[in-house]
Amino acid sequence: MPLYATKLTVVTEDWPPYNYHDKQGNVVGASTENVKQVLALSGLDYDLKLYPWARAYDMALSKKNVLIYTIIKTPSREPLFHWFCPIHAQVKIYFYKLANNETVQLKTVADAKKYRVGVARGDWNEAFLKEEGFEVGVNLDIAATDDANLQTLLAGRIDLMLNSEHAMRGRLKKINASYDTVKKALLQNVKREDPSCMALSLNSDPIIVEGLQKAFEQYLQVKDIAQ
Repeated sequence: MPLYATKLTVVTEDWPPYNYHDKQGNVVGASTENVKQVLALSGLDYDLKLYPWARAYDMALSKKNVLIYTIIKTPSREPLFHWFCPIHAQVKIYFYKLANNETVQLKTVADAKKYRVGVARGDWNEAFLKEEGFEVGVNLDIAATDDANLQTLLAGRIDLMLNSEHAMRGRLKKINASYDTVKKALLQNVKREDPSCMALSLNSDPIIVEGLQKAFEQYLQVKDIAQ
């Protein structure tokens, strides 16, 4: 029986292999498993749903008692949530191009400004590139999801997109495309150490905040996520 009267809303996005729907429609993945372990320790009753990132993020910003994952903790996001980090080892994010596109050559992030880069709306990569001086309609193309970005990349309507290797492999597999279709152009976060986390809406009930904090401390004592 749940220990708390308030039900927690847990939201995530489609980002395999960390969080995604399996063939039965269940939300699964490496991060999902870790989050479920924390929630089991907390005794909280919850609903878990998968949404496009922009919707999930807006829910966590605007509503109380909403937990979002897998979310990258950055300096600009830090004051917006209660943070629980890490729930997964740091994820390497790459600029990807089509494998047969020899005109796109990157040595630095700034080099990517010469091309059109696709990101998902509201995603960490969108915020990062805007901080680096990328502009929507000039060198930044925003789609609802990274699945849509991938289709745009494969069609040649953008030059680059950002993703982890695991996620890129998973997205290509879903559409029966080979990973050899794309190629890493640059490691985007080589100098960044922003952790992968779960985050609770700032105006959440104090009893929920305390319950998650205690559960997360217990979880860290037994879980090794350094690798």
